[in-house]
Amino acid sequence: MSKSIFIIIIFIFGSFLGKCQIHISGDSTLLVAENQEAELVFNSGNKLFSEGRYLEAINAYTETISYKSDFYKAYKNRGNAYLELSLYSKAYDDFNTTIKLNATDAESYFGRGLSNYYLGNINKSIDDFQIAIDYKSSDERVEYFLGVANFELNQYHEAIKHYNKCLLQNPEYANAYNDRASAKRMLLDYNGAAKDYIKAIKIDSKMAIAYNNLASIYRQKGELDEALLNYSTAISINPDYFIAYNNRASVRIEKKDFKRALMDCNLAIEINPQYSYAYNNRGNAYLKLRNYTLAEKNFTKAIELKNDFGAAYLNRGICYEMQREFDKAISDWYSAYNNGITKAKNYIQFYE
Repeated sequence: MSKSIFIIIIFIFGSFLGKCQIHISGDSTLLVAENQEAELVFNSGNKLFSEGRYLEAINAYTETISYKSDFYKAYKNRGNAYLELSLYSKAYDDFNTTIKLNATDAESYFGRGLSNYYLGNINKSIDDFQIAIDYKSSDERVEYFLGVANFELNQYHEAIKHYNKCLLQNPEYANAYNDRASAKRMLLDYNGAAKDYIKAIKIDSKMAIAYNNLASIYRQKGELDEALLNYSTAISINPDYFIAYNNRASVRIEKKDFKRALMDCNLAIEINPQYSYAYNNRGNAYLKLRNYTLAEKNFTKAIELKNDFGAAYLNRGICYEMQREFDKAISDWYSAYNNGITKAKNYIQFYE
């Protein structure tokens, strides 16, 4: 081979290597730039999230993913933003993707567990929360939501066990005291429930639900003045708390304060016109005042809103009885009995 040909070959091969090196170097530079851009946008998403600007945060996380499709933290944080906006199916999809990218990330199992819980998949949520614990989650909310999920399944002893673990991690977790109290209440441990509600209130003096729940304990114990006081406190904290208005109306009916009971029912219905229990209570107040026309109208409305409302059927039956419409009364009492009101059988047997 002549010297000139050899030089040409070297030059061509060298040029080819140079082009390859430039090409490889270009990809690497682009990749570094894209990673840097992804981190910047991701951090801006985190800032937006911390400010409660969840839609903007979602846009930032989505842009992050467009730069780096395997950035699992962007999927996870976008899932958290979807949770904040109650977009549970979208949240579930993002947490599922996160878990595929990082199968040992405890936070993602917790997030998917929350998504499952709010989507009504209670057993799946329990599985996810348990996996989060297995992967050493230090978030006390995992134990708390295990308690919540077990409560939904009527597993009250199991719920209490998880609330206890939550409170060992964070003794100032007011919701855990409130919810543990509710589990104790379902197990008829009224004194234990009252202590937990009081503890929740000591931690969070603005916790309206705890005052409402404590009032219900007092009502069950026949301490009606204490019940009224606590329902009123709940309402003062949350003036739109229609459940507390309705509960206070129940106590006022027991105390034969029918006119003020009607006022509470009216307020509850004004806030939530679909709340069947307030119509039933308003019907009860009118029944006690012997205004049978308005009583019947309210019981009927309660049944229209909740067609398995056994107590409303029982009460409307009593209203018909007072008007000597016995066939209608018996028909309603059968409906009451078929919807779980066992004492309706006594009314039926008396007239049949």
